Amino acid sequence: MGNGNTSKLHHYVPQGYLRGFATVKEPITAVPLDRIRSAFTTSVRNVAARTHFHTIPGAE
Repeated sequence: MGNGNTSKLHHYVPQGYLRGFATVKEPITAVPLDRIRSAFTTSVRNVAARTHFHTIPGAE
């Protein structure tokens, strides 16, 4: 995939928007909608993102 300078982790909810839900003491709590996994607290950088979410196969 490209020259190695391309971002792999793409946010499907912008980090700036997520920061509005975070606090100084607790970064953000994510509650998965599938209810199979339990809620977890993490940084804004690690939530609402997938590897290669916006990647177009074959595009460079």
